[in-house]
Amino acid sequence: MHALDNPASIAYILNDSDASLLIAASDQQWKAIAGAGLDLPALRQVVVLEKSLPASTQSSSIPILTLEEWLAAGRNNQPTQHAPAATDLAALVYTSGTTGKPKGVMLTHTNVMSNVKAVVQRVAPVISDVFLSFLPLSHTFERTAGYYLPIAAGACVAFSRSAKQLPQDLIEVRPTILISVPRIYERVFSAIQNKLATSQLQS
Repeated sequence: MHALDNPASIAYILNDSDASLLIAASDQQWKAIAGAGLDLPALRQVVVLEKSLPASTQSSSIPILTLEEWLAAGRNNQPTQHAPAATDLAALVYTSGTTGKPKGVMLTHTNVMSNVKAVVQRVAPVISDVFLSFLPLSHTFERTAGYYLPIAAGACVAFSRSAKQLPQDLIEVRPTILISVPRIYERVFSAIQNKLATSQLQS
């Protein structure tokens, strides 16, 4: 789901997907989601990156842990020996909901790997390549080409701080591969053309 989605929509997706674990930016964000009024019977754990609210304000019986607490609690757990099957569910990707409630698209491991293998035939990254990721990972294109693809190739992925800081991140990261949708490149081209139009180099 998109990280900036509203609490009611997030609660709907959590309920619809039968999610058992939620990782949220803060306990305040989780409080807003819990306050949407939807039952979340499958949800067993909430992990927050920032915890600032007192325990007395917790409005749900679902346990809340910080990321550090959650990782510490799992250090002694034995990893599962069961590898996923090719036809097992790998991800649920939800639509924007412009035609009603968001709908979850079920992707198997075969779906994901077939996409990665197809991309590798056109773009063949190597271990020394550096990707700069700036589209949200809720975007299936970015997840496949800017996340799964470099993982498969053993390449490095740097994440841009924000769209506004992208020009500076390009200078600092110096990516060898940049993947985006056409609209982003159109905006960059338009900005360059506008600067050239007022440049003395044009005369």
